[in-house]
Amino acid sequence: MNKTLLATAVASAAILSGISQPAVSHEAGDWIFRIGATNVDPDASSSLISTADTGALPGTGADVDDNTQLGLNLVYMLSDNIGVEVL
Repeated sequence: MNKTLLATAVASAAILSGISQPAVSHEAGDWIFRIGATNVDPDASSSLISTADTGALPGTGADVDDNTQLGLNLVYMLSDNIGVEVL
């Protein structure tokens, strides 16, 4: 059992080492464009606004739902370490 576990671990490490990505550095003046999924998943809602005189005011509550969309991201590198990003 231990030999099988060791062989599986060694084989997995060998396979995964072949698909690792090289480190990428960005320099000042570079433009970076990325595309992917953007997910907003809030867990919030509000109750109705109420006053002492009128009580609860209808239509004043808010409810927020989750959503996933295509996300486009553009970055301009001002220096080697600082970039301006637009999502």
